[in-house]
Amino acid sequence: LGLSLDQAQHLLRRRVRPYADHEKLLRDVPKDESQLGEEDVQALRSRFAYKNRFDYALYAHARLLAKQRLARCAQNHQGVKAWLLQPPSSVEDDAEQSTQDPPELSIDEMFGCNGGSVDW
Repeated sequence: LGLSLDQAQHLLRRRVRPYADHEKLLRDVPKDESQLGEEDVQALRSRFAYKNRFDYALYAHARLLAKQRLARCAQNHQGVKAWLLQPPSSVEDDAEQSTQDPPELSIDEMFGCNGGSVDW
């Protein structure tokens, strides 16, 4: 693998900021959209889309490639073509009805964040 402890030694001595310091930095961060204002929210959305533009482009290209490969496969294999022409079976019919209620989880517990919320 070409791993060398001598080359990585300086990386092992990095100082990591303690969690308490991170908490101090996050105190002044607004936790609700109403604290920001519409212009600030729009700017944040635009910045998020800009920073993730390559991910979006890669995902779109991957979907296109997947459709093309599936179409080529369907041309070569009649079973795949027949499968594609069938309507999809309902997922709800196959699912078993649960008698237990799902566990109540907060947004923070589901995604491992702090101060998360869902707006309907």
